[in-house]
Amino acid sequence: MEKNESINLLMKLRRNSSLSKYAHFFAAERTKAQHIWVGVPALLINLTLGSVFFFYLTYELPTFTKWIGAFLALSAASLGAIQTYYSFNKIHDGHRKLANKYLKIESDCEIILSQYQDELIQMKDVLVEIKKLK
Repeated sequence: MEKNESINLLMKLRRNSSLSKYAHFFAAERTKAQHIWVGVPALLINLTLGSVFFFYLTYELPTFTKWIGAFLALSAASLGAIQTYYSFNKIHDGHRKLANKYLKIESDCEIILSQYQDELIQMKDVLVEIKKLK
């Protein structure tokens, strides 16, 4: 491998790691937002239903309020099922872990490049370090 090719390879690896890092961080934030958008309404519906029906436990409620309560309960259960099925928290954690791995690779590439440019290591050491990044 020629000198410039090795440095170019290292620079490509750094750039690709940076792009992948950002992609995974953005994906993690997107799944976190999805978790919130599904979870908060389910929580609020359940709190509202529980407190309203507990308060009116001794009263005879009109039929339409029973239907509204049933619809809201079904909505809350559906949102909970969506949250469970898609496992937004697990997906979020997975993307964060991958993003952090890419961040480390990017950082290692920058360190190797700076050491080479400052003539602290030679080209053969650069190649050894590139192979360690696998």
